[in-house]
Amino acid sequence: MPSSWVRPHRKANGNYPPLTPSPASTKLIVLFKHSWLFRTLTHAPSASLLSTIFDLLNTTYQPIIHTPNLLLALTAQPIPTAITSVAASTGGNTLGLSATSGNLALTLLTVSWTDEADDAAVNAAASAWLRASKAATVKAASASEFLYLNYADQGQDVIAGYGEGNRMELRRVSRVYDPEGVFQKAVVGGFKLF
Repeated sequence: MPSSWVRPHRKANGNYPPLTPSPASTKLIVLFKHSWLFRTLTHAPSASLLSTIFDLLNTTYQPIIHTPNLLLALTAQPIPTAITSVAASTGGNTLGLSATSGNLALTLLTVSWTDEADDAAVNAAASAWLRASKAATVKAASASEFLYLNYADQGQDVIAGYGEGNRMELRRVSRVYDPEGVFQKAVVGGFKLF
């Protein structure tokens, strides 16, 4: 489907109407010219802590709030023990999460902008937000080392958040099934075990 086409909502009978060109198709294309960054942290759920994290976003982004086409999104997702408690009965997991971790909240900052000249300032603001938010979770005795892989920035140590025992097990498995280290050395990007 061309990027200048959109699929409308289903009709009442459950069928989709035919695809039609979008009158806003040029705006859709501009979206793909944006730069994106992500930062994440995990903590015990708390309305007051989430409010603090939101306030920290407002504070750390004030210096660059007038950056053209700046888009900010702050998302909180629950990681309840109803999910993590299942791991024990199915052999555990390598993420280091269990019912003993308690209920957790995963907070994701997503930022988008269009001008490369703003890269350093936007990244600095994101890093300042992450440092301040992590400090707030520590102060509230709510911090967790777990980082969701898909939301983490390349500068965040995702594998360390799985715990040292899980890191060692992942390395052992990697040596068995990837003895040449293809996924650790030849694959660009991602989070490496070694």
